Amino acid sequence: MPEKSLYHESVLQKEVLSNFMTDKIKTVFDGTLGLGGHAKLILENFSNIEHYIATDLDPQHFDFATQKLAKFSLKLVLHNTNFSELGRHLESDNYAKPLAILLDLGLCSNQVDDETKGFS
Repeated sequence: MPEKSLYHESVLQKEVLSNFMTDKIKTVFDGTLGLGGHAKLILENFSNIEHYIATDLDPQHFDFATQKLAKFSLKLVLHNTNFSELGRHLESDNYAKPLAILLDLGLCSNQVDDETKGFS
């Protein structure tokens, strides 16, 4: 599927932002990076975040999000793996426990529209 057709409106944006309304959060773990919508929203609104660690299994979405979030590259640690690898990534990268964890467990319409992804 062409990348120009990759689009997903991140859900619950106000609710996600309201949970980050503190300057105490320095590290975020995003277990479902997807197309990077929540990551971009959070990083644009909270400059206090020093490390944004994220995982996603879908290589197409992972590559798209990596490009979309390029301007935040100094804060990003991205892994093309399952979020169940959280402990391994935090250990191997020597990060303290994250103060915030985000898991958007819904579907992206691209995952249903693209028959190669197995959801159609």
